[in-house]
Amino acid sequence: MSHQNKHLEFLNQTLALATTAVKRGNHPFGALLVKNGKVVATSENEVVSISDITAHAELRLIQKAQKKLTMDELAECVLYSSTEPCAMCSGAIYWAGITKVVYGCSTKQLFEIVKSGLYIQAKEIYSKATTDVEVLDYSHEEKFINLHESFWR
Repeated sequence: MSHQNKHLEFLNQTLALATTAVKRGNHPFGALLVKNGKVVATSENEVVSISDITAHAELRLIQKAQKKLTMDELAECVLYSSTEPCAMCSGAIYWAGITKVVYGCSTKQLFEIVKSGLYIQAKEIYSKATTDVEVLDYSHEEKFINLHESFWR
């Protein structure tokens, strides 16, 4: 299986997590962590259900992963997210030592739908970092945008 197909396979799983988040009364965001081609942790947005504005999928994912992986192991992982990580989550990803992020819907696309928020792209944040974080954008996949359009509009 090609790298692109592998990335899409994992991104589709984040879409399922985001859909589950919505069913639980939360916002449509899901994330997972992959090490050596295997999912080691998953999470979804829980902002509404636990009344915590910081309970974004990526942040919750890192919290879970840190309980079972060392910093060296986290550095070997790829973080997949249904949507480009926000500024808070991008910072957490960096501080966790994760050096590769793959996302579906972009910050720009989300901003165009929601019309509010903090518009800073992950690449912009990582451009200021002393350690490289590779960011792969799969925002050309409409299914990620469609989920947000159906939720926010």
